[in-house]
Amino acid sequence: IAVLGDGTEVRVQSEAGMNRADLVVAATGRDEVNLAVSQVAKHRFGTSRSIARVNYPRNAEIFRMLGVDTTVSATQAILSHIEQELPSHPVIHLLELHASDYELVEVMVPDDAPTIGHEVQALNLPPDSLLSLVVHPNGRPEIPRADSVIEAGAAVMAVTLPKHEAALRRALTGVG
Repeated sequence: IAVLGDGTEVRVQSEAGMNRADLVVAATGRDEVNLAVSQVAKHRFGTSRSIARVNYPRNAEIFRMLGVDTTVSATQAILSHIEQELPSHPVIHLLELHASDYELVEVMVPDDAPTIGHEVQALNLPPDSLLSLVVHPNGRPEIPRADSVIEAGAAVMAVTLPKHEAALRRALTGVG
């Protein structure tokens, strides 16, 4: 079913059956429109979940504060992809975790890291940081345990707060 109209209008959302929807996705090129569509759906029709495209990443926090459940930023996705292609970039942002200040990041362990050969339990991880996955150079994924050994070329996924990124990078790579 397709309904032609302005998605920010209650009448248009009503015609589209928003009162039966479990989810609304607002993906226009204008942040203010995406926020309005999400707000109308949630507050007027009681839609339980909303996903909104955020064209300006600085608006993502405002969207979350105003009740948008998930934001998707093409700009942030492109930047993350570029960061992945840069061999010298120490921390790659993968995902901001829903309804919290935490984020999922990736740290590549360089060939000359002093942590190579050390067990995870020996790392001086910053507070509020958790290693969640290690992808070894051979492509084998591992959920890290205390006795897991850090290898050169490994990609380490961690959950942390943005303010602890530098300390996490130091703990995994030795580079400050």
